Amino acid sequence: MPPSHPARVATDVTFRRLTPLSLSLSTPTCLPAQTQHLLIPYLAPHLANLTASIRRLALIQYFQPFASVSFPRMATAFGLPEHAVRAEVTELVRTGEVRARVDLWGDVLRAEEVDERRGLFERALEEGERAERETMRAIVRMRL
Repeated sequence: MPPSHPARVATDVTFRRLTPLSLSLSTPTCLPAQTQHLLIPYLAPHLANLTASIRRLALIQYFQPFASVSFPRMATAFGLPEHAVRAEVTELVRTGEVRARVDLWGDVLRAEEVDERRGLFERALEEGERAERETMRAIVRMRL
């Protein structure tokens, strides 16, 4: 990158406007602004990846406080068609970034319920087995 580019980035009004919008993950405000930024030569090659990444993080953050969210509501919140939101959320669920189930019949995304008791019990059992193994090793070493 030539030395003039950092100075240009600092003074470029459109770039300065895009950065806070991207950082705040305000997707409905950020996405329409993307067309005017295609003209910026140093940002244009990365804009599609940046937008997809921002939208992915925004979808994850949007779903976190809810036990279930309807796809029409998410589509309205993000200003996208329902099928696009459904496809992106399904991909997030498939890759494991969102722990949820897609209910196509009810058109809802439902969080998987995590049983904290079961997890705690399994960790306690594993710790007990580890302690037992260590004790047996110590007994064997004492016999030698």
